[in-house]
Formats: sequence, C-alpha cells, structure tokens
Amino acid sequence: MKKIKVLVVSAKGWNTNNVFGNSYSNIFSGLDEKIEIANLYNASGVVNDTIVKYAYRTTEKELAMSILKRNQKVGSQVKIENITGTGENLTDSEKKFLRFAKLLRWKVLYWGRELLWKLGKWNNDNFKKFINDFQPDIIFVPIYGNVYMNRVQLAVKKIADVPMLGYISDDNYTLKKFSLSPLFWIDRLNFRRYVKKVVDASEILYVISQVQKDDYDRIFNKDCRILTKGFDFLEMPSYAAPEKPYQLFYAGNIGDGRWKSLAKIGKAIEQINQNGQQMELTIYTPTPLTTKMEKALNIPGCIRTAGRIPYVEVVKKQRQADILVHIEPTDLTNRFSAYHGFSTKLVDYMGVAKPILAYGLEMQASISHLKKYDAAIVCSTEEELLENLHKICDNPQLLEEYGTKAWECGKENHNIKKFQKMLLDDFAEVLKN
Repeated sequence: MKKIKVLVVSAKGWNTNNVFGNSYSNIFSGLDEKIEIANLYNASGVVNDTIVKYAYRTTEKELAMSILKRNQKVGSQVKIENITGTGENLTDSEKKFLRFAKLLRWKVLYWGRELLWKLGKWNNDNFKKFINDFQPDIIFVPIYGNVYMNRVQLAVKKIADVPMLGYISDDNYTLKKFSLSPLFWIDRLNFRRYVKKVVDASEILYVISQVQKDDYDRIFNKDCRILTKGFDFLEMPSYAAPEKPYQLFYAGNIGDGRWKSLAKIGKAIEQINQNGQQMELTIYTPTPLTTKMEKALNIPGCIRTAGRIPYVEVVKKQRQADILVHIEPTDLTNRFSAYHGFSTKLVDYMGVAKPILAYGLEMQASISHLKKYDAAIVCSTEEELLENLHKICDNPQLLEEYGTKAWECGKENHNIKKFQKMLLDDFAEVLKN
C-alpha cells in the first residue's frame, strides 16, 4: 500500500525538546507504515525525530544575508539528527539577543521579523525543489499568530497544489483579548487576516479544546475536530503513598503572566510550611527570568527555579514527583492568552496518574476541562489555593484519589489511538474527495 506523504510546515523544527516537536512526535508516532513525513521549517535548530524522513530549513540569518548579498544561499535540505539536546546551535550573541527579545517582547522586534520575511528571498528554487521532489499528498500546518508563517504556508499550498489541513492550538483569531496598546491591536488585526486565509484554504481544521471548537465552528462555519496530545491509557501505574514534604513539580514556559500564578502557589506553600515543611515546588523553565521573577520564585524550602532540562528528564521527574502543577495566568492582561489553549503537559500528567494541582480561571479551556471531569484539584483564587493545600496535608488520600481521576479523564478524552484513527480517516477522506 502506498504511503501518504505529509508535508508539515512549521516555524520551529520538529525537535522533541520543543513544544511543537514533542506534540507532533506524540500525535504521529507509530504511523510510519502508513504515512511518510517531511518537515519544512523556518528557524535555527535541527530535527531529531526519525519519524521525519526529510527536512528543509530556512534561517533568519540567511534571510538577512540575502537582503545584503545578491548570491546568498537561502534554505537547504538538512539531515535528521538523533540528538537529545535542543539542537539550536546558536552563538552566544544570538542567545543574548533572543533573551533580550523574549524579556522585552517589543512589537517593533516582531515587526522587524515580519519585514525580514517580507524582503528575504525564501521563496526560491531551493524551496520549490524540496516541495516538488517530496511530492506531498497532504500539507499539514500548525496555524500561527503572525503573518510570515501564514504566508509561507500559503506559498507551499500554491506550489504543491494538494489538500491542506490546519491545526490551530491557540486563540489566534478572536478579539477576546485585553490590551491598551494600539500596536497590539494593529498587529492582531493584521495577522488574523492571514490566519483566515490559511483556515479557508484548509480542508479540515483541528482545534485543541472544546471551548475553541465551539467558537471556531461558529466563526469559520466549519465542523472542527478536537486534537490534543495523546497517550496509551492501557494500565494505570501503581500508586505509592508519598512522604512529607510533598514534592510539587512544574516544567515549561512561565511567560505571559504564568510566573505570577506560580508565585502565588509559592506564597501559599510558605504559609503552609510555617509549622514545619509540608511541601516544596520546583520549577524547570526555559523562560528568561527577570530579577523580580527570580525573587518571587525562590523562597528557601518552599519554591525554587532550577533552569531548563530536556524532555526525557522532564518525563523522569514527572514520575518522581508527588504532585504535578498546572498553571494559567489570571491577571487581566494575560488571562485571555489561555482562553482556548490546552497544555500538552496535562496529557503527560494524566499518563503517569499523578494528582494535578491546577491554578487558573474556569473561562480558560484547560481549567474548564479539568473542572468538568474533576480531574484535578482546581483553584481560582489565593484563598482556594491555601484551603486546598491544607486539605492535601490533612487528607493524604486525596493524592491517590486525584491521581486516579486524572488517569480516567485521560483515558476518556486523550487516547492516542483514537486521535490517530481520526487523522488517518481524515487523510483518506480528503484524498478521496
């Protein structure tokens, strides 16, 4: 049987140590006999999962040089590298600039990137040759909240002239946001036009939560499919009662106000520990920390930051932890950034059958989902947080109870086999039509 050729067009490379690569490796893992995957991506770094057979990379350094030098080569096919690190291969000066950009998040820096992709010579013979040589049957695209990636994806669609399927996992379209900056609204109104173009060009639109499906079904007049990271929920891991102090664990991005939620948990733990150490939260994050964040997230014996670790280490520490923490931003400026999103780490949490402590607002898709299935100890205020931490300390059986509830929620809603069958059926449907 002929394999279905799927070309995935992404911003970052398919690397299991970034959120995109980790999620897509999970979703497409084990389908090698039925599909063949190529990844066309637009950033420094390498592809490290052998499920991807071919990869093509364009870097922004090449784009900048192409504006200055007439014969500068832009874009090339790259090897799949079996490495466990991030594979970013950045110079010290590039790392410093990225850190600076992430901390400031000035719109002018984002617009500078858009200008670079507008003027840079990425849509060249190398680009077209890679697409035509691979001859995809289907294009699969994560849909981004910017202009340049949507333009790249539409260019790929035009060259390949095959069906495209879109996957939007953040709210990159609605106006349910809060900002007093006119630059924010200029940017959003501009890129959402391109988001709609990609959505309209997609035969099928996948979303990541029920809240997002409800909105986008109505907005785009489509029957969206819910697709999240999945797991084989075959046999629930055995439970071992932990000893105090309980070890709480969080790994991931803490930008967009999420660090403030972690700081609230740290303050609550500080109060809990006044009569002897009951628990401690350890945070692993790639997010650059300001002095204010460092101070708020490091209270001896209560909360601490421990830098960045690769995904294989994250999985080990999830299994070793007593309580797994999920947080969303609750401040007015950032709360809407999590309106549609569903964190990939929640499925990992459910898969290890550990109790989840979640802090966020019920309007946010992930918190709504956890609340609906009673799959986590959910808190939306600092008072609820302190109350629930006291309950955990006074009633240790809650940990086993909520570990089981997390597993059951995952089994019902995030079974990887069901997701993969849906994808293969959808691929067959669009190719038939």
